[in-house]
Amino acid sequence: MPLNSSLKLEEATFYGILDTTYATEQNWISKFKALVDGGAKIVQVRAKSKSFERRKSLFKAVYEIAQTFPKDTRPLLIVNDDIELCLEFPGSGLHLEENAPSLHLARDALGPKRVIGLAASSQDQAKTLLELASGTINYFSIGPVFASQTKPECKAVGLGRVDNIKFDPIS
Repeated sequence: MPLNSSLKLEEATFYGILDTTYATEQNWISKFKALVDGGAKIVQVRAKSKSFERRKSLFKAVYEIAQTFPKDTRPLLIVNDDIELCLEFPGSGLHLEENAPSLHLARDALGPKRVIGLAASSQDQAKTLLELASGTINYFSIGPVFASQTKPECKAVGLGRVDNIKFDPIS
């Protein structure tokens, strides 16, 4: 369970993504609030094209707002693909892109109580993730399910791919 929230991952029915490809710095906070108001229990913060300091500033802005929520309704914030940034914000989780060589490094650095997720875009990748030792990852994502401006280089996998992946929930 993440340290900054009483959220259980299986209760998170909406995983929002706050990304600088669609949110400007001027509407960053309002987009974050819209995701949470819309039911996002988890919000991944992505700013891939920004410098470390700018990503840190953007993450800090939403982190400070998230901390004002009561613990039982506080959204879990996920740092995209940056272990160092995640370490600077207690209770935040980390999402790594597929084939991330840093998965075990991330788990060692973040410890067992922080959430770590990984992306998969194929059934084979999903199967490999399901075979990881318990406690290595907390979730994995499949996608993008639909075409997305946040990942224009990725082909949409469609709902059929998601439906074809059969698994027992990861604890």
